[in-house]
Amino acid sequence: MPPLDPDNPRLVETVHRFTTLGIRFRDATTSGIVGDGLSATAWPATATTARRTAFRTSGHALAFRGLPGLASVEYPDGSPAPTPRDYIIEVRDARRRFLPVAMRIALPLPYGGLYRPGGVGTPADFYLFSSPARAPLPAVAIVHATLEDAAHNTPAAWAMLEIAINGETFYGFSHTNGQVLAMFPYPAFTAPPEHGPPVAGTMQTWALTVRVRAASTLPTLPGTPLPDFAAMSTQPFATIEATDGGTPQNSLNATLTFGEPLTLQTAGRSTLRIHT
Repeated sequence: MPPLDPDNPRLVETVHRFTTLGIRFRDATTSGIVGDGLSATAWPATATTARRTAFRTSGHALAFRGLPGLASVEYPDGSPAPTPRDYIIEVRDARRRFLPVAMRIALPLPYGGLYRPGGVGTPADFYLFSSPARAPLPAVAIVHATLEDAAHNTPAAWAMLEIAINGETFYGFSHTNGQVLAMFPYPAFTAPPEHGPPVAGTMQTWALTVRVRAASTLPTLPGTPLPDFAAMSTQPFATIEATDGGTPQNSLNATLTFGEPLTLQTAGRSTLRIHT
């Protein structure tokens, strides 16, 4: 081969490199893409010290290269794809807008493109939920609660708050201190009477029904103090004390008023007591 001439470059070799995993994150409150402040780390479930840090793509996804065991996927050479194995992905927000989250994903994926939490044919979006420390957003409904495990008088961590209002359902998740913040768009305003004046915004109210998913124990994933997000979302329903010492109920009814944050509490308590 003749020597290379730096003044007359020529193509010597073409190398194709594929990203083994890319995840696009959205804000569960606004549905907007979260394009800044996030960091993500991944590692094999069986080798928790072999960690790789994600990079941000031009499309605002977080993507990984160099994951152990996936070289033949990243640099395809015609050999069969490796047998899928579990990897742990941990995501944190430096700006504390969103709760940290961890997930278990089998790689390589059986499809191309971004990760699809619901599988093939579902949207390629992973939703992040508000941290209790997040500053309130303007013009959205705000629901607070501090969930307490009634059996142990301890915070109910990683529980899922389910809020049904006007035919829609919204969610929030508790942090390790039991605190949960759910923010979501207000429902449509009530239509004014046919021959009456419009109802003022501050007089708009909506009935809502709350349920809680929680487990007495929720295992953490290998290499992280966080549980699997999929397990958080599928915990069994807990029962709720509407009044202190009262008979636990499957759900709690409350009224949301436009422009006013709603705090859910067991009557006579500063917390919302649940039974798992």
